[in-house]
Amino acid sequence: MPQNVGMSTDREALAAAIAERYREILPPGEFEVDVHGHELHVKAVGHDSEAGSTITGPGFFVLHVPLPRSMRVHAFFDNEARALQEFVSRIRHQPWPSPGADPHVHITDSQVRVWYGTPDETQAAVRWRPFDRQQLGV
Repeated sequence: MPQNVGMSTDREALAAAIAERYREILPPGEFEVDVHGHELHVKAVGHDSEAGSTITGPGFFVLHVPLPRSMRVHAFFDNEARALQEFVSRIRHQPWPSPGADPHVHITDSQVRVWYGTPDETQAAVRWRPFDRQQLGV
């Protein structure tokens, strides 16, 4: 089956790495990020009407669809970035991190870079710390 060739992702390591990035970029005191094995949970804590609202991820299934590896990795990180943005925007009742700041993913042979803003990463409203592809198996 060609779709899984060379795709030995360590789900726990990837979930932990994404959780670290979330903790770095989310508004302080408004969200809790926890990892249990390969499940990541983001919970709203600083918003009375939305306190306790949670999203769970990551959506690993995307890494196993029958597409070229680079497309699977791009779709995976794009889905994660969009899900986080939609959740935080809903909880805060305003666009996060700023109006018109779309998620973007750039993949090189060695890194995955994710940011919100314009297609020009140097103009990012918020930027995730880059991921080392080899370390995470993506």
